[in-house]
Amino acid sequence: MGISYDFTKEPKELVEYLKQKGLELTFNYEEMMHEAHHKAFTVAKVTKLDLLFDIHTSLQEALSEGKPFERWQKEIRPTLQKKGWWGETEVTNPQTGEIKNIFVGSRRLKTIYDTNMRVAYAQGRYKSQMQSDGEYLYYSSVLDRLTRPAHSKMHGTLLPKTHKWWDTNYPPNGWRCRCKVRVYTKEELEAKGLKPSNFTPPNIADKDWAYNPGKTDNIEQIYSEKIGKIEDNSFQNAVELTRKKDEVTKNRVIANKLLNEMIDEVIVKKNQKYLANSVLVGEISQSVKKQAEDILGKEIVADGIVLEKNRLLHASPDRKEVYGQALRVEEMRQIVDVIDKAEDVYIDTSSNHQNIIYAFEDTKDKTKINLIPVEILKKIKKFGKDCFIITFDKQNMSDFEAKIKGNVIKKVK
Repeated sequence: MGISYDFTKEPKELVEYLKQKGLELTFNYEEMMHEAHHKAFTVAKVTKLDLLFDIHTSLQEALSEGKPFERWQKEIRPTLQKKGWWGETEVTNPQTGEIKNIFVGSRRLKTIYDTNMRVAYAQGRYKSQMQSDGEYLYYSSVLDRLTRPAHSKMHGTLLPKTHKWWDTNYPPNGWRCRCKVRVYTKEELEAKGLKPSNFTPPNIADKDWAYNPGKTDNIEQIYSEKIGKIEDNSFQNAVELTRKKDEVTKNRVIANKLLNEMIDEVIVKKNQKYLANSVLVGEISQSVKKQAEDILGKEIVADGIVLEKNRLLHASPDRKEVYGQALRVEEMRQIVDVIDKAEDVYIDTSSNHQNIIYAFEDTKDKTKINLIPVEILKKIKKFGKDCFIITFDKQNMSDFEAKIKGNVIKKVK
């Protein structure tokens, strides 16, 4: 029986949890255990930074878009094959120089996928339960032939949610553990005829899993201890450099991947049933925000910039080409980089717009200019932050320049 997730809800906090992890190269899993996993994303036997980054970003996308394992595996496999981490392969322990033969296939990928998804969902579930009105946590096992006997015995365990037992036994409690926890109020217990356990159960979690994925107590100390065990200075320096990498750069890579997939599905393949309804394509830089606020005399209350599927459909070349206003597909693919570089930015000061406009050239027609208006008169909550929505436009260069001369559009950068 495989793991199942509720992908009908946008897992904002869970994606952020996985995204915010740094990258940690490990040869043995024991090098990074327990609460330290909250701080660093690691895959045992992956000792190349670029490969670890590829796996990390692909899992973020899988969680964000609700990709099942089969689809995630199909998409990540060519990257693993290209970088030599597929099938029979040799890996070298960067600390000892030990060479070990391993096999990378569906089973190993399933473990990587399930582990990261289970931990991310457990982390979100625990935080939600601790914020709820419920006072008790109920341990629930699947109770089939695949469930570990020790886990089955814990089914029905009912303890206060602040009980110390949950610090080391909140599931998952082992590889591929499917146990879950439910939260109940005192009134719900009485209605169901349930009574709290009057004893402290034994610890059942495997040593690699004897921690609560929802708690981050003493994480800095634990993480420092784990990093301190790395003796190879060059290896440690590489890890530090990766951790300090510009977060914006990593986010841009992810945004480009998600944007291109949406364009391929919605515009190229004309798949209007594509599941993702929006993609985060960038953020308004502090410099642009400040200048825009000075020009408009109003506060810019959001950072994120989102492209929604319906806006992409509205900007489809099939629809707008007749007006000469359609961006070509290859131009649409540039918007993440255009927003990130912010080399040519304007403010539309007209009362019915007041948009921030990112402009870039049409390399095939110098009489045209490509525009990405960011609508700042309204905002939406997406991906755990306040965001504005973009659209696309292609205008005659002469018309655009006339608006600049007429002071309707003002350059901010």
